Amino acid sequence: MFGYHDADLDPRIAPALAHAGANHLVLALASRDLRAAMPRGGSVRVSGLARQLTED
Repeated sequence: MFGYHDADLDPRIAPALAHAGANHLVLALASRDLRAAMPRGGSVRVSGLARQLTED
């Protein structure tokens, strides 16, 4: 997703779902530079994935 690879994620923090009125996929990146390079509007693309992960 977003062109990231396993090495781009921080292995100390497991991916999670957070809910603050809507479901949010939470991924911990290995560096702030990776987040700074993330294209704007990325949250729209993951909203469908978060919805799929929470469906029963």
